[in-house]
Amino acid sequence: MNSVSSKNRTGFLARDSVKSVVIKLPPIGTQVNSGQEPKLHRKPAGGETGPKKAQFSSGAVIGSIKPAERRDATRAAADNQGEGEVAESLNLVREQPLARPELALSQAFQLLKNEDWEKKIDGLMLVRSLAQNHADILLPKLRDVCFAVVEEVKNLRSMVSCAAMTTLAHLFANLRRAMDPEAEAAARVLLHKAGDSSLFIREDVDLALDAMVQSCSPRRVIHALLAGGLRHKNSAVRKTTALHLQRLALLLGASRLLTGKKDLTESFLTAISRLALDAAQEVRFYARSCITLLSSHKDIIKMVDKCVPPKERSSIKDIILKSRYF
Repeated sequence: MNSVSSKNRTGFLARDSVKSVVIKLPPIGTQVNSGQEPKLHRKPAGGETGPKKAQFSSGAVIGSIKPAERRDATRAAADNQGEGEVAESLNLVREQPLARPELALSQAFQLLKNEDWEKKIDGLMLVRSLAQNHADILLPKLRDVCFAVVEEVKNLRSMVSCAAMTTLAHLFANLRRAMDPEAEAAARVLLHKAGDSSLFIREDVDLALDAMVQSCSPRRVIHALLAGGLRHKNSAVRKTTALHLQRLALLLGASRLLTGKKDLTESFLTAISRLALDAAQEVRFYARSCITLLSSHKDIIKMVDKCVPPKERSSIKDIILKSRYF
């Protein structure tokens, strides 16, 4: 089993690697030769030195499409403004466009159904390239694609599971609001993985959830995080939920969270108040830091009185008052 180590965006060594592919797609169902060197799924610490032709294990060149042909952006993906910034902030590798994207989509489904873990990773690589360069081909089948990728997040082989989580990050970063309907199902599985003992898996969970927070609509993000993690029995899952709610608060700012749509404000304050009083210290830490961020807003006490359950209200007000003085 080939493996390549590299530094990810946080400076940790990333064990997950996936095979690089230069595609001349074979007929559907053609067996994939797995003997090529793998490629990193994120950029090296020093950044990319320039565009390179990737090579899939199936063996054909894919980097010959003109820039104007790389994306026929559809209306559903028109919200992709800033997608490059999200991908860059997450340090995701830029995939090369495919010469025959329609066939690549069919090939991806076949590879993901294969029991060979290396072929599954080839299929995930195809999905990434489609998300980055051929959104118009991918969007009509997005529900099926996301279902297949999420199923691989559950894979017991960590290489496949991590590759699938990185693929979800690519889907969120490149398709953005088009991924709103898929956010809850993806977040449930990702949050469950947050309780894994492997550091590498937990890092890739954070990568995919970071991409979701930065790319999807705030209401969908909050709903997805709360549905999968607010009442979970595992404190590591609740901690991850609190962490990403904090990151959403940093992204949106206090004014937008507290003076925006009523259901958004109420859901967020109710959840973060519950997590701030959690039995686990690490869960309380992220939730209370989020409340500290909101405490400078002039309407915070009024919104707490309005949105937070009575039994938690006094404790949350104490946290707000202490954060103002220290």
